[in-house]
Amino acid sequence: MSAAIAIDVGGTSMKSGLVDAAGRVLSHTSTPTPGSVPALLEEVAALVARHEREALGLGLGGSLPVGLVVPGIVDDMAGIAVHSANLHWDDVHMRDLASARLGRPVTFGHDVRAGALGEMRLGGHARSMVYVAVGTGIAAVIVLDGVPLVSGGWAGEIGQQLVIDPNSTRRVALEQVASAGAIASRYAQASGREVAGSREVFEAATAGDSAAARVIDTALEYLAESLADLSCALGPLPIVIGGGLAKAGEPMVSVLRDKVAELLDVTPMPTITTATLGASSQIIGAALAALDAAGTQVPDAQEAS
Repeated sequence: MSAAIAIDVGGTSMKSGLVDAAGRVLSHTSTPTPGSVPALLEEVAALVARHEREALGLGLGGSLPVGLVVPGIVDDMAGIAVHSANLHWDDVHMRDLASARLGRPVTFGHDVRAGALGEMRLGGHARSMVYVAVGTGIAAVIVLDGVPLVSGGWAGEIGQQLVIDPNSTRRVALEQVASAGAIASRYAQASGREVAGSREVFEAATAGDSAAARVIDTALEYLAESLADLSCALGPLPIVIGGGLAKAGEPMVSVLRDKVAELLDVTPMPTITTATLGASSQIIGAALAALDAAGTQVPDAQEAS
């Protein structure tokens, strides 16, 4: 049985896992994200060592392929973390640094593109689609015939589209209104009540909280406008919603579908569904990329069925 080690670096935590070629997460862990690149590399080495001990215990051997994905603007081909506002780095040659620290090749890429790869290959979604991750920020991955559009790392940054702030006349980034993080913070401002995340806001709206309902409705309206624009530019490619917002499930997607349908006139309505692999999509995608680079054949879900 083939397996790989996958590490997904987030703004506040790092998720890692031992993943087999069928996409099964055999073990996983979450640790705080270090505040500097040298400390991050040491944590990556520690996580790889931990998962390799687990792999040996499972009879999977050692020196497994490693997939590392990070947020922000990422040039997958050059192996460079171009920019991350949350982690305060610019033009970090992350692939080379991680490979040197581990003493082996490291497959490196963008966290959301890894999620799109996992969903396309093992989540049962089409080989041409738009994967939209709505979490702390918002990013989209345009996948055409199995290949994501990268454009030096800048493709799909729909979270940076400028929109009118619903509370003022200022122009702000879309993710300041419609991301899961923005939903939580805007509800806190509107209600005076702090919440742990967007899921609590959805629950409050369902329970009849009018402030929560307004925040949710506005966020989905703005997100729908962005998705409608994408459909007009790309045609009705299937849209898959991932990230924290997807946890709200079918009720959220149903409202989003209706709002997109209201906006589209000539362009056909795309299918809009939630991600199948959930919180594991980025770990699984990073592992699949590492297995691909190592020459392990991993069939798509469509091919395996």
